[in-house]
Amino acid sequence: MLRSLLNGHPDLVVPPECGFAIWLKPDWYDVDWTDPEIRRTFAEAVQRCRKFETWSIPTERLIEELDAEVPKDYSDAVSRVYETFGRMRGKHIRDWGDKNNYYVAHVAELQQLFPQARYIHIVRDVRDVACSYQELVAREIQSKYRPQLTTDPAAIASEWVRNNQAVMDILEGIDRYHRMRYEDLVADVGRTLKSALVALEVEGFEPLTPEKRLKALDEPTEFLQWKEKLSGPVDTSSIGRYKKEMSKESIAVIEGICGPLLKRLGYEVSRRSL
Repeated sequence: MLRSLLNGHPDLVVPPECGFAIWLKPDWYDVDWTDPEIRRTFAEAVQRCRKFETWSIPTERLIEELDAEVPKDYSDAVSRVYETFGRMRGKHIRDWGDKNNYYVAHVAELQQLFPQARYIHIVRDVRDVACSYQELVAREIQSKYRPQLTTDPAAIASEWVRNNQAVMDILEGIDRYHRMRYEDLVADVGRTLKSALVALEVEGFEPLTPEKRLKALDEPTEFLQWKEKLSGPVDTSSIGRYKKEMSKESIAVIEGICGPLLKRLGYEVSRRSL
């Protein structure tokens, strides 16, 4: 939802998730970008990356963008791909971004590639995350990109701690890092979005009306099989769902692993877990 909200800004673009910037870095970080064949081969390599087809950028269009102004380095070449996505949608790009949970294990690499980047870190109550995992695993999702999820409470809890701690260990304390809670975003979209825009140093943008938010939605159809809530009004019903759906035993397992971090992030935990 935050991705679609940011995409409503005329000068911002946040394409569907794809990790090509990290995946291609080992082979393309140190090449001669003045060579036209290098630029063409890079464009073709980007096209082969998983999920990139959801961006709908023709290879020749990407090559044209790379040829129009020779990239200075790998980071610049990556930026051109994002800018191409935006220009194909009639935007004058001031900034671009990427929403991707894959990056939680690659923050240091992103800092190397984009030292001036700003980071929005969204956290969600792990107990509700576990309920969502269980729901998705039970569904018949046909997409080749179907999420591969576990329903084991201990495994979900350990991954949640590991992922959030990895981001916080590197970014917490720097002025280009902003953390928000999923619960706050859906409960008060306008206020939470405003705080994100301030952190991103983006001005002159009024929060989208519900109608305009849905009009700006560009989530690939394949992804909507498990992100269908994006197509409707903001829904707060999943906040605290674990209280009705999760057994006391599972809650105890998760809080036993995540209790300290849950509390640190502003979530209530059982007294026995403190």
